[in-house]
Amino acid sequence: MLAATGTARHDAGAPSDFRLHMLDEGRYRADLRPPRENALSEDIYADDDGGAVLHARQYEDHLVAVAHGEWNESACFNLADCLVRALDAGCRTFILDLGCPGALPPGARAVVESLSRCLAREGLSADIRLCPSDAT
Repeated sequence: MLAATGTARHDAGAPSDFRLHMLDEGRYRADLRPPRENALSEDIYADDDGGAVLHARQYEDHLVAVAHGEWNESACFNLADCLVRALDAGCRTFILDLGCPGALPPGARAVVESLSRCLAREGLSADIRLCPSDAT
């Protein structure tokens, strides 16, 4: 896995370190350090194809993820990676604003449905909340 480090500025102008990870050809996750708003971790998922950018903050037992932009195949893979990472870290509540007023794009819907099926097979449950894009 390719990784790089650097410095960026949060919206408020405070400097933040980040580590950039290549997830797959043309897909990336940047983990910001320190995370904001008492989060345990804060990640940005993006791709070279101009797909939706996913901003994810993980707290003790829940994940808040907000997407901006158009959904493509790479954005769906990034959503899957984000959800699996949070699940592995113990999250059982997923608050998702996928930037789509109305129906979810088919690929994003398939990822969320797949997560639900996998949890059910393992006898686990999760609270998955889909928020309208104007709610956050």
